[in-house]
Amino acid sequence: MANVRSSQPHGLRCPSDPLATIEQQLARPIRLAEEPKWRDQRLRLNHAFGCLSPTHAQDLAFRIFSATRAGSVADLFQDLHHAVRAELLQILPRRLGHVGSEIIYGWIMLADGESAEGRRLRQRLQEVLPDKQTRETFLNALKDQFSRFHSPALMVGKDPTVKLVFRNHGTPSPDNHCTLLKSAHVNLLGSDSDPGNNWMEIRGDVIGHRDGATYKIERTIESAVWYRLNSTKWIRKSRKPPGTWDNHPDHPDSEDVDLSPEFNHIYQVDGPGFPEVPPPPPVDPKKTEQENAKVAESITDWIQMLNATQTVSVKVGTGPWRASTEKLYWHSVVWLEKVDNSWRRKPGVNEIEELHLFIGEGDPPVAIGQ
Repeated sequence: MANVRSSQPHGLRCPSDPLATIEQQLARPIRLAEEPKWRDQRLRLNHAFGCLSPTHAQDLAFRIFSATRAGSVADLFQDLHHAVRAELLQILPRRLGHVGSEIIYGWIMLADGESAEGRRLRQRLQEVLPDKQTRETFLNALKDQFSRFHSPALMVGKDPTVKLVFRNHGTPSPDNHCTLLKSAHVNLLGSDSDPGNNWMEIRGDVIGHRDGATYKIERTIESAVWYRLNSTKWIRKSRKPPGTWDNHPDHPDSEDVDLSPEFNHIYQVDGPGFPEVPPPPPVDPKKTEQENAKVAESITDWIQMLNATQTVSVKVGTGPWRASTEKLYWHSVVWLEKVDNSWRRKPGVNEIEELHLFIGEGDPPVAIGQ
């Protein structure tokens, strides 16, 4: 008699949205790990976990270890058989990669054990992985993804080096102590977490740190700000040419940097855009107050475009400052528009991403054809 096998997801292509697939499968809890009727579903979950991008894997990890609420990912994940939970969490570190694994490990393990959040995270870890050895295996799998990047043995006889990592998604790293994060109430990175500012985090992975080593993160920018009158005429309000110091190394802005290499990381954060929405209108001293008010009322759009170039320098003891990394380039676009007398972000345009954009000297390039 021929061996008839049930349909299995071997050879399946990765779904376009692995997170959505995982949520669909989690809604059908696997309570018995080896029950034949659950085997196909278990394999599909494994397959979807294996398709996660680092960004999606990080998002899923945060959701799994969040407080359980009815119908939440944390709640649905908890309904899985404990063996299946352990199996899936062995896949997750490989999908998180170096940076994501270190962020999740730091979030779980660096939380103050005396704080309410620290106690909750420790309790949640035990709920997800009740067996101590399985918990240690998971935490070690996370550490294996990033520990090799911080080995002092790699740098014997050399100055420390720093690899810059650009982050524009998720929450700021748990060991990032830039005071700007608190003063600006920054809880999420990206272009949709703040009414007028895009937020990003530059993380410096320090390799070979030693006593006496100090660091500085430097940034130059190119930027321009425009406003539009009556949805037709663009006027450039300000322009900074390429190479303009945004945080001069001789006068570092202590609020936006954390240069203490705790856990072999240093940080800088930035939130380009408009702190006030709408931004303060232009005032022409040659015009009357009524004329200036009329111009302000006719403004329908604001755009800021910015290019940034990041570098890091390292000094050991009384030695000279030395460039420690290749340059990292990123850009930001913030477009505010007035609709029905209310201000909002223009859909589909706002972003904070790696690499530079063309800014130029004319109208805003992102507004061509709009």
